[in-house]
Amino acid sequence: MRTSPDLQPDYDSMLLEIQAVVEEQATTLLVDYSPSVKRSMLSSIADLCLFFGRQKSSETVLSHIMTYLNDRDWLLRLAFFDGIVGVGAFIGIKAIEEYVLPLMLQALAGGSDCLNSSSLQILKRRWSLESSHR
Repeated sequence: MRTSPDLQPDYDSMLLEIQAVVEEQATTLLVDYSPSVKRSMLSSIADLCLFFGRQKSSETVLSHIMTYLNDRDWLLRLAFFDGIVGVGAFIGIKAIEEYVLPLMLQALAGGSDCLNSSSLQILKRRWSLESSHR
C-alpha cells in the first residue's frame, strides 16, 4: 500500500521538528542550576553543534555557554575553555574572535593561576588547530 506524497513529511520538515525537540531539551540542560550538568553538556558540545549547524549553534549553544564564564565554579569555566574549541569549528573563526575572545580574556584576568594556565593551554591548542587549517 502506498501513501500519498502529500502525507509523507519531507526530510527538511522532519529535521526541523527533531531539531526543535532537541533544542528544547538541550536548552533546559544548558541553563540547569547545577554546574556539573553544564560541565557534562560541555563535554559533548561539539556533537550538539554538529547536529544544529552553524546558525543554531550560535543562537542556542553559544548564547548559553558564554554565561558560564561568569560562574563561580572554576571547573565550569575551565570546561568552557575546553569546549569552546569544538564550538569554534562550527560557528567560525570570525565569531570566536568578535564575540568569544574578548570575554575569554576578561575571564582570564580574574581567574586563578590553575584556571589561567589550563585555559592558556587550551587556547594554544585552539590556535594551533586554526593554523593547521590555513
